[in-house]
Amino acid sequence: RQMLMNPFAVPGPAAPQVLMEGASREQIIAAVNQNSSRIHSLTATGATITYGDLARELGLRGPGTIRQLTDMLEALMAQDMAAGRPLRAALCSGRLSSGLPGQGFFDAARRLGYRIDDPSAFVASERRSVFLAHA
Repeated sequence: RQMLMNPFAVPGPAAPQVLMEGASREQIIAAVNQNSSRIHSLTATGATITYGDLARELGLRGPGTIRQLTDMLEALMAQDMAAGRPLRAALCSGRLSSGLPGQGFFDAARRLGYRIDDPSAFVASERRSVFLAHA
């Protein structure tokens, strides 16, 4: 089994949390909750980031990298929704999607019960809410 570093880990003296490939949703959520500093830094600065750039910054490499990142972002979406927060995963964008998140973001949002009539308007609203919540 391939070992995966927690992409939300804060650099420092503590050992980074390691996830096994195929980690359960509970394990993924625990990793996201433990250290979500990179996503938080995006919310604090009003920035967005591509999936590839985020994966590289977080040290994810190898086959399945984007899938690993997607699993974590979808867990983060579920956590945000359950807590009544805007979707921080809206800060990510696909390289070829005109600044919008990938289709998986919209599929996950719909599974969580969000109604998305206009994807661009939905993302703009979520991003605005994320930035206002962290202003």
